[in-house]
Amino acid sequence: GAALLAEPLYVRDVLERPPSTFAALQAVFGVFLVAGGIAVARLGERVASFGWVVLGVGASGVTAIVYLGTPSIVVAFVGVAAWGVCTALLSGPSRTLLQRNAP
Repeated sequence: GAALLAEPLYVRDVLERPPSTFAALQAVFGVFLVAGGIAVARLGERVASFGWVVLGVGASGVTAIVYLGTPSIVVAFVGVAAWGVCTALLSGPSRTLLQRNAP
């Protein structure tokens, strides 16, 4: 969403890093998104609930703030990795609930 538009500016203006750092951050997000997706798939029915979706939304928001709210490159990498996992925690279960409850 909106964070994707701000991320290149964040890397350039706040972290003061080259475009390759933006690419590395995106790669880390993707790797941890896939890892989180695999974990969510293994947990199966245990995470297909409204409570887990709420947890995923909250955790995704907090980790996005950690990532985009720091001038530290180390914290940014930790935050973006955690954001990837939390996004996976939100994505699969929310779609499962939507499909179960759609008319």
